[in-house]
Amino acid sequence: MPDFDYYQVYLQAGLQELEPYLISDQLFWTVNTSPSLGESGYPKFTLGEFLFFGLCARTLVKTASQAASVHSIEAQTNNYHTRWQVAWERKASWEFSSRLRQWGNVLKEIRLDPEEHLDYYRYEVRWRVFIQLLLPEIRSLETAQQEQLDGQDLLLRAFFNPGDFIWEPDLAPGFPSDPYWFLWGYPRKV
Repeated sequence: MPDFDYYQVYLQAGLQELEPYLISDQLFWTVNTSPSLGESGYPKFTLGEFLFFGLCARTLVKTASQAASVHSIEAQTNNYHTRWQVAWERKASWEFSSRLRQWGNVLKEIRLDPEEHLDYYRYEVRWRVFIQLLLPEIRSLETAQQEQLDGQDLLLRAFFNPGDFIWEPDLAPGFPSDPYWFLWGYPRKV
């Protein structure tokens, strides 16, 4: 399981890229950093990834210096958010639409061929987590998008078995069952 340092390195590199990313015309951005030997590679930078890594880092804080680091990263992030508010919301909205499509495709694949796709739920549910993290970043969600998300949630709830947290237990406090209910159990075969 990645530790605090894994998330912190990505966040610090992301801070260096945040302004050029926000003013760019790209949704996915390369972050110039590498994880420690043996750890998973870093994903492309998006606001959703950045918010996700921030929540994971905050959840894994164990020392005063880690807490100070997270506080500093959050303060710098808030400065960028304030300075580039329109660009921030535009990127959040763009990514929200992209993740909503991805998540819809995941649900469709699970419904059509559960034998093939249920095993990937633990990883693919990440798109739904990003959607949840991006929601507060968008001041006015389009009605069609809200209806699409509500429909996807209704569909998943229809064949969802609530249960234990499906990711590493150390992350559970950061992802409570309300609103992250989709991380607390698995879909069942229908």
